[in-house]
Amino acid sequence: ESLEHRLRWFRNRLGGRYWQWRRGEYPEDAMAVESTRLSDAVLFGHVGGAGAFSRVLEAAGAPELASRLHVVPFAIAEPFSAAPLAREREPRVVAIGRWDAVQKNVELLAEVVRRRFRERPDTRFDLFGEGREGFLLRLADRVPTLTVHGPKPYPEVARTLARARVLLMTSRWEGCPHAALEALTCGCTLVGTPMPSLTTWCAEGFGRMAPANAGELHRALRAELEAWEAGERDAPAIARTWRERLDPTEIARGILAAVGLPAGDLSVVGSRTPATS
Repeated sequence: ESLEHRLRWFRNRLGGRYWQWRRGEYPEDAMAVESTRLSDAVLFGHVGGAGAFSRVLEAAGAPELASRLHVVPFAIAEPFSAAPLAREREPRVVAIGRWDAVQKNVELLAEVVRRRFRERPDTRFDLFGEGREGFLLRLADRVPTLTVHGPKPYPEVARTLARARVLLMTSRWEGCPHAALEALTCGCTLVGTPMPSLTTWCAEGFGRMAPANAGELHRALRAELEAWEAGERDAPAIARTWRERLDPTEIARGILAAVGLPAGDLSVVGSRTPATS
């Protein structure tokens, strides 16, 4: 397709969306409401998501459907919930993402990393995931304590998280980010932009949020790392809490309860307990 054709499509699409918004029409919301009407239960990974969707239902004139919304945490891969935990954590910050996706806001991430390095050059950074390799490698040239790992197997990511203090999230939006759950089960806390998931988890004391600008987010990262240095964070306790929440048996119980079925004997699913080193 020609550039002219793509620009014309984008202009017409954007203009159509604008007038739908002015008329209060949201096709995606209407589809989600109808899907909820046809479902026995709709599961969300956190309270913030369920609360946000309940407001969609209310705006759509279907508040009675809110009783079908349930909160059941998402499952994660076993290497994260089985990783041995380092009790003493390095001043290490991890970020995980598909860095060529506009959602992840890699430019904001880079600026926060640069600011932290200028202020505290002993802070280590580990970036996992594919995309924008050239951009990230140029950043690593300016920040010698930054390692660009690219995509790696779960066990390697888990080992790094189990030694780190913070998962940094600069996303413009997220649903129920698996990376955050993986980090929590490894004993990390979260620093990121305001999203329903982080709003939920940070309100419980598992990190802090800041507006999506480099200055505010850097200050939040500084404050969270200072909390670690002051002994205000307990990695084994964080991991224990989240490994219990994300135990496959408990997730299965939550799913069955949401549709009104008895759990029965779920011991075959197994349970996990945190290891420390």
